[in-house]
Amino acid sequence: MKNPRFAFYLMAFFGITIGLYPFMYLIVDMNQGLLAAKPPEIRDTGWWQTTFYTHIIFGGVSLLIGWVQFSGKLRRKYLRWHRILGFIYLIAVLSSGMASVILAVFAEGGLTGKLGFGILGILWLVTTVVAFKNILNSRPFQHGNWMIRSYALTFAAVMLRLWMPFFGIVLHLDFPVAYPIIAWLCWVPNIVVAELLVARRNKLVRFAG
Repeated sequence: MKNPRFAFYLMAFFGITIGLYPFMYLIVDMNQGLLAAKPPEIRDTGWWQTTFYTHIIFGGVSLLIGWVQFSGKLRRKYLRWHRILGFIYLIAVLSSGMASVILAVFAEGGLTGKLGFGILGILWLVTTVVAFKNILNSRPFQHGNWMIRSYALTFAAVMLRLWMPFFGIVLHLDFPVAYPIIAWLCWVPNIVVAELLVARRNKLVRFAG
């Protein structure tokens, strides 16, 4: 990457702004957004509301704190806080991820949309758990690789909110047409970039060795 510092600041900016966005649901009526497309018989039930708010609030927390973990300077200087935030991130992803898999069953966009969000939720859980297992087994380098994958999937929340207006305002595609595409587009490019970053890290280590 040509300018890793700029990329880090950009990641931090979107991690904070979109990470705070879900808390708007607790302050103002957001039923005119994505929730407007949800049938009232599902949207207004207690179990769906609980699952939805679990997903967006804990997902917001994971976005808010995940980017901090990639600062080597902060990690070395405040190792204890790195571990504390890492544990909070784990709990947040497990909570939001499990809720997302449930919500995917009721996602808009037909089978394509359901599969897109469902696979995203499963991969998000898997990558995060594997990252945690690696650090428990004292494999910090592999832990870092899997955390790159995990946060790339966390960042799907950011890309979802960037692609939605692009498809609507720029491409003039209606929601039913755009949403099944975005269900995949919000995370597949992310994980491709993550794999490129992991490959680059692995290559640098091999050269250094």
